[in-house]
Amino acid sequence: MDSELWNDTNENLNDYDNIIHLHTYKIKKKNATIIDGLKFINVEEIKKFMTNVKKKLGIAGYEANIEQFNEKEKVFVFTGDNMVKIKNILINEYGKSDEHIIIHY
Repeated sequence: MDSELWNDTNENLNDYDNIIHLHTYKIKKKNATIIDGLKFINVEEIKKFMTNVKKKLGIAGYEANIEQFNEKEKVFVFTGDNMVKIKNILINEYGKSDEHIIIHY
């Protein structure tokens, strides 16, 4: 997928801004996958990313403010425990480095 990520590894950002965190979170007794630290240049790129992940994995997803993960920015929330699958999409289709994605179990 031809998409430009705002937090590309070539930019001079602090370590936290350059790392994508994947978490499992319980929402109303069901597991959800939270993506924190993934930033895009514009809203259209966010929509393309959300649509791509939802279609590939057959899951629902949305953006939300969850202060536990990020007080200032929205995070991406997807249904189910899909951290490994989403990590593979980020690496293979969006060019993120494996060392810049951290999975929190």
